[in-house]
Amino acid sequence: MKKLHTTFLTSLLSLLLVPCLFGAPAGNVNDLIGFDSDYAAALKRAKESSRDVFILFTGSDWCRWCNIFESEVLSRKEFLDYATNEWELVVADFPKYKKLSPELRKQNSELRKKYDVRGFPTVVLTDAEGKKLCAGGYSKGGAEAWLKKFIKEKEVAPLAKEYLSPIEKKINDLDEKVVKELFDTTSINENDLKAIFQHRKNVAVKYLPEVKALIKELESIQVPSVLSGKKAGMMKDLKFMNTELQRTVDAQ
Repeated sequence: MKKLHTTFLTSLLSLLLVPCLFGAPAGNVNDLIGFDSDYAAALKRAKESSRDVFILFTGSDWCRWCNIFESEVLSRKEFLDYATNEWELVVADFPKYKKLSPELRKQNSELRKKYDVRGFPTVVLTDAEGKKLCAGGYSKGGAEAWLKKFIKEKEVAPLAKEYLSPIEKKINDLDEKVVKELFDTTSINENDLKAIFQHRKNVAVKYLPEVKALIKELESIQVPSVLSGKKAGMMKDLKFMNTELQRTVDAQ
C-alpha cells in the first residue's frame, strides 16, 4: 500500500480543490545532487560496484509532494552521505511542462510499467540485475527518519512479500479503480454539480463494501512482529479510504 502519496489520498485532496498541493509548478528535478537520468548507465555502474539501484519516480514541474520529498529528504546531507555511497541514484521524471527527449520519455515509461508505479513520488530499490527489492514514498520526519525507515523496509521486504503482497495488490488495484471512476465524469455536464456529486456518491456506494471486506481480510492476517508496523500502515490507509467513502455516502 502506498503511503502519503497514495492514489486515493492525493486524488481526494484534488477533489477538495487544494490548489497549493497540485497543479502549481514545483521544484526542478535537475537540481537533485547525485541523481542520473540514464538508467542503463546507472545499472552498468551498479553491476561493476555490486551496488543496488535507487530509482526516484517524480513529476518535477507539477507534483508538490515530490518537491517536498526532495526538499525534506533527497537533498539533505543525511540522505546523500548514505545514498551516494550505497546506491546508484536514478531519476525517472514525468513532467507536464518540461520537454524530455523521446528516448528519455520511453525509458521512464518502461521503468514505470516494469515496477508498477502508480503515484508520485515513488522510490524503487533494485539489485544490480534490476530485480525489485522494495519500494516506498514520501513520509514526514526528515531525511534521517525516512532513511532509517526505508532501510528497514528493504530488510523486511522478503517477509512482506510472503505475508502481505497478495492483499497489498488487492488494495492497490481497488484504490486505482475507485479513483478512476471518481474522476470519470465525461458524460456529465461539468457545471451540473448535483449530478457530479451523485456520481461520486454512487461510486462510494459501489466500492465501500469491498473496502470493508479488505479491512476484515487484513485484520485476519497474522504477521511476524517485524511486519506489524507495515500492516498497521496498510490498515490506516484502508480505514482512511473507508471513512471518506462512508462520508460521501452519508452526505446530503
